[in-house]
Amino acid sequence: MPIFKHSKQDFRQSLALVIALIIGFSIFNTVYIQPLDQINSYAYTLANLFIIICASISFFRLTTAEDLPINYRQFLRKILPPLFVYECTSLFIFMFGVYLQVIDMENLSPIAEAIKYYKLNASGGYDEWSKVPRAPDYKMHVPSMDFDVTGHDEVREVIFGWLTDIGAQQELVNIVEFGASVTCYLHVTDKEGAVLDIVEVFQIDDQGRVNEIWAL
Repeated sequence: MPIFKHSKQDFRQSLALVIALIIGFSIFNTVYIQPLDQINSYAYTLANLFIIICASISFFRLTTAEDLPINYRQFLRKILPPLFVYECTSLFIFMFGVYLQVIDMENLSPIAEAIKYYKLNASGGYDEWSKVPRAPDYKMHVPSMDFDVTGHDEVREVIFGWLTDIGAQQELVNIVEFGASVTCYLHVTDKEGAVLDIVEVFQIDDQGRVNEIWAL
């Protein structure tokens, strides 16, 4: 096949050029399209395509070339099929992951929509949170801080007092609703610039109100 008739030097130069282009696109994508606080899905997709093509060429080389050492053939037979499956699966995830995330964040019940709205406007503090339907004696647990509070007043004084003290800024990464629970995935940045990955699980009662919250 013509693709295998090029010299090794030509092949290495072409390979180096493609890798350099992928790296260059990754940098451009990070600076101008998908910043560091987002999944670099476009660059991942391009890299996955490159690996799939290389794996396919290698597998074709394995099945057609008779001059390869038997140990090398055995190695390729073991490594190429799982690599190919993994990269194809990853390609699908990175190509459609953002779309699937948007679907998750759009098909929500009224209470989940209220929670999402609050998380997107969390800078408004307790005033924004008070717009979310809550049971009078709802509970909130923050195990990392040993917080176990009950009711509107305790949540306002303890939880939102703490958030104010640390200068917390919340970024909603994703929200998923399943049955009687709503789960929020958050990046929380404090006034020192430290970023925490937080998962908040909201338990919903029969009247569509928040009944219990776990911040993990």
